[in-house]
Amino acid sequence: MPEMDGVETFHAMKQMEASLNADTPVIMLTANAIAGMHESYLQDGFSDYLSKPVQRSHLKEMIRKYLPKEYQADSEKAHHPEKKENESTIFTSEKLGRLDFLDTQNGMMYCGDNEDFYFEMLKTYLENDKTQILKQCYAQQDWKQYGIHAHSLKSTSLSIGADRLSKHAKEMEMAIKEGRLDFVQQEHDSLLKEYKELLQKIEAVTNHT
Repeated sequence: MPEMDGVETFHAMKQMEASLNADTPVIMLTANAIAGMHESYLQDGFSDYLSKPVQRSHLKEMIRKYLPKEYQADSEKAHHPEKKENESTIFTSEKLGRLDFLDTQNGMMYCGDNEDFYFEMLKTYLENDKTQILKQCYAQQDWKQYGIHAHSLKSTSLSIGADRLSKHAKEMEMAIKEGRLDFVQQEHDSLLKEYKELLQKIEAVTNHT
């Protein structure tokens, strides 16, 4: 959202005359997990808050929390099915085993423990390669756009279990927000190198699936 952020969009929506969603609960989805931000979003008028990347179970619970009761299932078991005795969150398939450079447990968690969906997410990650746009923004010294794409890289990398790259991208994003451009210039090549190596590793695995 390069023109307006989520808070500005929310306020603009609330100021619309005869809005059909004037009383609709609005949940803030954000990667901003700084202490105190939850309360800040509530003060801005949001109904609630979820941290990104959003976990499926948390999203389902949030929707259920604000969904009118007449649209909810009668049985609590529909929302909280009992786990089977031997159910486990440890995945040992051959395909996942080849992704030992990723935190596949976290990646699977963000995909609802669905292995096929996880591999679709990996392919989408490859297709949305941000290398060229990052290079372009860097060459043009368009730090605002660079920060936006670093933010996106941080979130998408975390959602597939690429924790190290996600942390690196977050450091770049924060450096831009704080005006530490010397850090960005120092780390730019290193970030792209790490990103390229990750993409190559993911491609090598997904090409054999």
